[in-house]
Amino acid sequence: MKKIWLLAALLCFLWSHPLAAMAADKVERVYGMNRFQTAVQVAFKINPGTVENVVLANGWSFADALAGVPLAKQKKAPLLFVDDKVSNSWDALSYIDKHLDRGGTIYLLGGTGVVPENFVDKLLEMGFERNKIHRLAGRDRYETAVAIAWEIQHNGTEYFMASGENYPDALSGSVLAAVLGDITHEQATYQSAQGTLTYPVDGGVPLLLLPSDGSVPQSVVEYLNSVRVPSWLPKQFFNILGGAGVIPQTALDSLSRRVDRFGWIGWQLGGNDRYETMEAINRSGFEGYAGLAGKGYNVPHIYVAYGEDFPDALAGAVLAALNHAPLVLVNESIPGPVRDLLSTYRYENAEGSSISTTLTVIGPPDTISEQTENELNALFD
Repeated sequence: MKKIWLLAALLCFLWSHPLAAMAADKVERVYGMNRFQTAVQVAFKINPGTVENVVLANGWSFADALAGVPLAKQKKAPLLFVDDKVSNSWDALSYIDKHLDRGGTIYLLGGTGVVPENFVDKLLEMGFERNKIHRLAGRDRYETAVAIAWEIQHNGTEYFMASGENYPDALSGSVLAAVLGDITHEQATYQSAQGTLTYPVDGGVPLLLLPSDGSVPQSVVEYLNSVRVPSWLPKQFFNILGGAGVIPQTALDSLSRRVDRFGWIGWQLGGNDRYETMEAINRSGFEGYAGLAGKGYNVPHIYVAYGEDFPDALAGAVLAALNHAPLVLVNESIPGPVRDLLSTYRYENAEGSSISTTLTVIGPPDTISEQTENELNALFD
């Protein structure tokens, strides 16, 4: 009788937790107790050992970190968050102390109002070299994005533009900016096998910020006109993250008049809300390439972050970009556009391949619940 009771209890548990039993094979979660600790846990996923570069941004403001995603990816550096005070930033500083090479480079994003100068003093006290601590800053967020852009290696022909006042449309788009121009080992191998000798390339282009009032800051115009582009390369073109309500047509008209080498607007990726925009961004950037390589699936790894706040998504954006994977946003549930996108990935991943997709959830259960995690997993069963 006791064995029958235990069997019944086990069957009852499995019936009430059908998805949790399967989730471990397909879903992992990366998080800490707060945004600062979550960024550190993401850093461990980027590199659990020693890193050569680290990017620091204020954890309470999105703009500098957003523009910094392509830089962090290109430098293979974790994006860590600090508070306004050194005493409240031990998570990031402890990671740097233990995992950054003593000859490594530290990029501070933003002026002393967001990352105060006593952070430099603390880093010097920890034994890091003064000439390896670089502050990338301007008088405002738009100039800071320009300062970051100068540090990104690219050919000067393509840029992403996002709102400097609202983050949602640009979260997933920061990944796309960071990987633009990448040629992965997989792509290079496939193209070489087809007779075109190709080598892996680490791409990435600047993500510049614009106000929502339709103006274009003079600092942005001066930067675009100062970038030296060989005459044989195309004119500059711009990919817009968000619809006309985010970056008005007047801004695009201003770019065309004031930028000497203005060519055209490339992608203008927008939707009725942040989730439709996210879907458009990811469909533009993360479909098709791996299927050409003969593996029958396009997106073997998908990163998921909370779309109603920015820190976990931006820290995770660097990890996603380094793995050439999309960053998908959810809220307390899974919005319709997200379900449509993931259903497409599931279908494509299943075509000709039995290898399952890995879903990495960035953030704690109080932002993306275990129920939502299970529902995400169920979409791929």
